[in-house]
Amino acid sequence: WCVFTGVFLLTSLANTFRVRRINLQEQFVMAYGGLRGAVAFSLVEMLEADTIPPRQVFVTTTLVVILFTVFIQGGTIKPLVDLLNIRKSHVGERKLNEEINDNVISTIMAGIEEISGDRGDYCIRRKLEQIDESYLKRIFLKAGSENNLTRRFEKLALTCKITLRTTCHVILVGPASVA
Repeated sequence: WCVFTGVFLLTSLANTFRVRRINLQEQFVMAYGGLRGAVAFSLVEMLEADTIPPRQVFVTTTLVVILFTVFIQGGTIKPLVDLLNIRKSHVGERKLNEEINDNVISTIMAGIEEISGDRGDYCIRRKLEQIDESYLKRIFLKAGSENNLTRRFEKLALTCKITLRTTCHVILVGPASVA
């Protein structure tokens, strides 16, 4: 029970500072998963045999509990996550801050290459992005669709008054959900 209490208290504290809160199902899985007896085994190993005569019984009992939690509880984590409908992370799914960071670094590196006169990967990448913006998007994309979507998102962001501490809780799936 201590693990469950600790997880629920600490996640409620952490949720005060998080944009995406850890819900009760995720907290339950965190508490259910636990440390698998690492702390208990460390503590039982610190017992001295001459001070506590049944030390070996404690060690054996702790190892049985650890094996149970690893194989029985550990084997049920995946079905439990599926049962509670907990969202799993997808490989390759990039977050907004990662995309912004990559764009900023790419722009800075292209600028450094221009200033130094060196022609590297970033210079070539920047030139390809310019060609994409100037020519390819005009040829292959429907005119105005990106601008309409951008304007709608900006209007939505301004009406929500997004700041660092408050969130709007808007999920954008596609153009139809913004309208």
